[in-house]
Amino acid sequence: MAQGALHDVVVLEIAGGVAGPYVGRLAADFGAQVIKVEPPGGDWLRDEPPLVGAESAFFNYLNAGKLGLELDAADLRIERLAAHADIIVHDLRGPAADALDARLMAANPAAVVLSITPYGRRGERAGWETSELTEWATSGYGYIAGHPEKPPLGLGGHQAGFHAGLHGAIAALAGLWQSRNSGEGQRVEISRQEATLNDHAWLTTLWTHQGAIQKRTGSIFAPCADGFVFLFHLVPYSNLFLLMERYDLLEDESLLVPQNWWARFPEILAALSEWATTRTKQEIYHAAQELRIAVSPVNDMADVALNPQLLARDWFGSVRVGGAEVQAPGFPYQMTGTPCEQPGPAPKLGEHQQTVLAPGFGWANAAVPAPIGAPANGAGPLTGLRVLEVTANWAGPIGGRHLGDLGADVIKIELATKPATRGLATVADDLAWPEHYNRSGYYNKLNRNKRTLTLNLASPQGKALFLKLVEGADAVIENNAARVMTNLGVGYESLRAVNP
Repeated sequence: MAQGALHDVVVLEIAGGVAGPYVGRLAADFGAQVIKVEPPGGDWLRDEPPLVGAESAFFNYLNAGKLGLELDAADLRIERLAAHADIIVHDLRGPAADALDARLMAANPAAVVLSITPYGRRGERAGWETSELTEWATSGYGYIAGHPEKPPLGLGGHQAGFHAGLHGAIAALAGLWQSRNSGEGQRVEISRQEATLNDHAWLTTLWTHQGAIQKRTGSIFAPCADGFVFLFHLVPYSNLFLLMERYDLLEDESLLVPQNWWARFPEILAALSEWATTRTKQEIYHAAQELRIAVSPVNDMADVALNPQLLARDWFGSVRVGGAEVQAPGFPYQMTGTPCEQPGPAPKLGEHQQTVLAPGFGWANAAVPAPIGAPANGAGPLTGLRVLEVTANWAGPIGGRHLGDLGADVIKIELATKPATRGLATVADDLAWPEHYNRSGYYNKLNRNKRTLTLNLASPQGKALFLKLVEGADAVIENNAARVMTNLGVGYESLRAVNP
C-alpha cells in the first residue's frame, strides 16, 4: 500500500481546542506521526459535546491517529520532543509563548514553529479575552449574517478555529518545504481573526473599491414542500422563468441585464417561492440542473448523511468513541499516489507517555537525509515552484493566490472573450476607463501575486501553447465543471503524458 504524503514527517502538537489540533489532524490524515501534548488534566475539548458515553466524539475526531502525552508546557522534556519534530504547533499566549518559542527554536533550529492565537502575538488586542463568537464577530461575519431587522447570527461549528487551523496547516507545510530544502526553520504566526477575515470574498473589496458597507440583506432561500432551496442570484437566468412557466418574465428582456436582475430580485424570489411551494428540494434541484441553473437544496444533517453524491464517492469516515464506531466526516481531498488512510483512535490522556519518551522510540523522520539546498535569503518558501492556474470565480483563484503569496510563480490562464470575475466590485467611475477590467476589487483580491496570459484552450494553437507551459510546470490548478478539461483535451491523463 502507498505511504501517506507526510509519512516521514513528525508533528509536535502543544495545543488544545480546535485550531491547533486540526493542524495535527490534517497532518495525520496524510500519514504524519503526530505527538499530542496535553496539559495536566487534559485538553478542554475532551468535554465538548456531542458525547458518546462519557467521551467527546468531537475531540476523538480532531485527535484521531495521534500519540498522546500529558506534560506541562514548562516541562524540560518538551525540548527532547522538539529536537525530533519537523513542525511544532502551539497556542500559548504572551510571555509564556515567547519563552516557549525560544526553547523550541534552540532545541531544533530546523523546525517550523507554528503559533496560533486569537488576535496574533502583537497589537492592542494580543492579550484580549476571546471566544469563538467574538472572533467570528470581529472578523466581520456577524455584520452580514441574519435578518436586517434582527440581531446578527453567529455560525456554529467552531468556524474561526477551523479557518485558522487550515491556514496554519498550509503555512506549516510551506515552511516544511523550505526547511527540507535549506535546513532553515522558521516561526509562523496565525491570528484566528485574520485567518477568518482573509476568507471574505466581498466585504473588504466592496469597502475599498466602492465605499460600501456590506450589510444583512435577509434570506434568499425559497421555501419549498420539504424545506428550502437556494438560488445563486448574482447571474441572470432566463431559463428560471422557463422552469416556472412564467412566460411574462421570460419575455421581459430587460431582466437579462444584471443591474435589472439584481434590482428586481425580490420579485423573482417571490415568484420562485410561490412555484416551489408544492415541490420538493430534490425535484427542484434536478429540474434546475437540467436547465443549467445554479439552484441547490438547503440540506439538514439527515440530508447530508443520505446524500447520494457523498455516498457514491464513499466519502464518509468513522471515529471510535465510547467503545463504538461513529460516522464522521471523511477526507476533504482524494489523492491517487498517496491516498489518505483512516487514522486510528484518539489517545487516552497520557496513553503513549512512556513509549514516546523511551530512548529507542522510532521517529518517523529518522531516515530523512540532511538538506543540501541553499538558504532562502528572505524569498518565499515556495520560490522556484511554477503553477498554472485555469480557474474562475473564488475557490480556484484563492488556492492559486495562497501559493503565489508564498513565493510560487503562478501563471493564470484566462479566456480573452470571457475574463471571469473582472467585472465585479469595481470603482464606480472606472467603467469609463479603457481598462476598467484591470481594476476589479474582487478579481484583484483573489489574484494578487500572479502573472497572466490569455489562451483559448479550445483552439489547436491555444492547446499547444498550454501544453508547452505544462512541460515546465510543477502543478496545474483548475476548478471548472468536471467535464471541461477532458473535453478540451487537457485532462489529467493528457497532462501526465506531457509532464509526469
